[in-house]
Amino acid sequence: MNRYFFHTKFVLITILALQTAQLAGYHAAGVVPYAKKENNEIILLLGCEAIKGGQICDFGGGKDWDDGENPAITAAREGSEELMFMLDEDADFPHLLQKKLANAFDCNKTKTYNHMLSTITKNGTGYSSEYNGYVTHFVEIPYNKNLPKKFVQRKGKYESKLPFCWNEKITMSWVPLQDIMNAVSKSKDCYSVYINTACGNTQLFPLFVESLKAAQKNKLSFFA
Repeated sequence: MNRYFFHTKFVLITILALQTAQLAGYHAAGVVPYAKKENNEIILLLGCEAIKGGQICDFGGGKDWDDGENPAITAAREGSEELMFMLDEDADFPHLLQKKLANAFDCNKTKTYNHMLSTITKNGTGYSSEYNGYVTHFVEIPYNKNLPKKFVQRKGKYESKLPFCWNEKITMSWVPLQDIMNAVSKSKDCYSVYINTACGNTQLFPLFVESLKAAQKNKLSFFA
């Protein structure tokens, strides 16, 4: 009797968990910052991640319980952290880091987070794609050719104090969208896409390739 009761309870809990996961519809989200140069060329800002073997990808991660099952919030938070809040002024960053280390940090009060979230909300689904539960948002930011250099400088200055979630990317690079999609179209699969970046001939993270292909297939406004 007891064994039957506990088995039934386990089955019900498992079914509930699966239904919740299906309703949630996503497990992670991220942002791909992009800019338009004077000649209207679209370039993406991508990050190189050591934990992924030096592959480059977007800026994102898993959802938190307090994201309210909202991929826009997940993407804005995770993206801002991995970007190391590069849209916030250099003079403000030490204060942000101090707050984070004191467990008094509020992501909502940063310039980077608010730009990401407001742009995602404004764009709607025309600038986002989904692949296997990962939602990618394409977010326009002001073009600054020195942003990758400033990222390395900030990282070098504060690296010993950075929490892991702010320290996942080792470098970042501006890469023309057309170069990326040409490489994707010529590759035999998502595991063999390489592009030239400031770091040399670099592999794209396979799941990021799939996200790009999904966005192109769905004819997002971003690819128009």
